[in-house]
Amino acid sequence: MKVGCRLIAVDLDGTLLDPAGSVSPAVAAAVSRAAQAGVTVAVATGRRHRSALAVARRVGACVYLIIQHGALIKRSDDDSTVWSALIDGRLGVQAADFMAAEGLEPLLFVDACERDLDFYLYGKDAPHGAGTREFLAASQGFVRALPRGTPPEEPVTEVLSLGERDELADVRDKFTARFGDALTTYLLKSPRYEHFFLEAMSPRAGKGRALLELAGMLGVSRCETAAIGDDLNDLDMFAAAGVAVAMGNATERVKRAADFVVGTNACDGAAEAIDAVVAGGFGGPRGWTA
Repeated sequence: MKVGCRLIAVDLDGTLLDPAGSVSPAVAAAVSRAAQAGVTVAVATGRRHRSALAVARRVGACVYLIIQHGALIKRSDDDSTVWSALIDGRLGVQAADFMAAEGLEPLLFVDACERDLDFYLYGKDAPHGAGTREFLAASQGFVRALPRGTPPEEPVTEVLSLGERDELADVRDKFTARFGDALTTYLLKSPRYEHFFLEAMSPRAGKGRALLELAGMLGVSRCETAAIGDDLNDLDMFAAAGVAVAMGNATERVKRAADFVVGTNACDGAAEAIDAVVAGGFGGPRGWTA
């Protein structure tokens, strides 16, 4: 018996958003049609809550936000946290100290949006690196300084530093050797910034883990889920979902991991994917067979 999709997790940058960072009318309409059909469409992104929420409000029908690579699941209607994979504050400080010792300027992200706080600039009152300055300029002032060696009072969601790719790749290798399985790292490039991101998360985090947690909360089985994305941090979400759909602009590794490939984010590929998933057009090797 064939069953339909009831939960779709959609990446933001490079997927739901076009190359200019906008939500096209076609994509917004596809999300609306999915909601009207009883399908939950959740944003799944590496972005923090405030940034993801702004996009969700433009779309209008995304109630759940899987943010910071799956460290948090929040609701867009009341900002409540419904699931989290956090870092112990002392471990977060150790990670930040390690990055600082390597010449980086770490940021400690926390779940405290209700206090107009998104993250701390660790160990400094003002940034010096170009990458950090670029990020802070786009962060709307929701940042405070945190003295070195001081664990934040709020739950830590991730530790992040910005810089050039080769510099961060070298630090990542050292970081992995130091912390092992205690923390998971991502080295990614956002189209919104010139610099790369080195991000350290709880090993319990991840878009795939968060997708399964959300599905459980909603009473949705794994085979009733779909994931749409374009970058390496979407791979675990692809592995978790009943059906995985890659954008035409995705990396080759992501395309190989997908069940299906649609058009690019410049050509409303996300709308194509959402409509096909809702209509049952993707009934591929992993999805929707009871």
